[in-house]
Amino acid sequence: LTACNLLRIMRETGATIKELSGVMSKLPQVLVNIRVKTKDFDSIPEIVEAIRDTEKRLSGRGRLLVRPSGTENLVRVMAEGPDESEIKGLVESIARTISNYLC
Repeated sequence: LTACNLLRIMRETGATIKELSGVMSKLPQVLVNIRVKTKDFDSIPEIVEAIRDTEKRLSGRGRLLVRPSGTENLVRVMAEGPDESEIKGLVESIARTISNYLC
């Protein structure tokens, strides 16, 4: 799907992949895996609130993804943003909250 969108943009703009890559900027990324007893994190209000608060803090500056592993008893917390130390703190905070309720 991404490749199709990229080809469409290239066709519409006449830009090369190299030219389009200059438009993107890489952001620091932090990923933490939390081993849990159950992956049902979205039923715990405190976890949902921590995720929402973090999404609000990152609004427009980065992104947050919290998802269960498909194969292991893990919840994965990944964030990207311009300030790596801030992102690390936010991910660690959510990981602690998940650990408190699901480990």
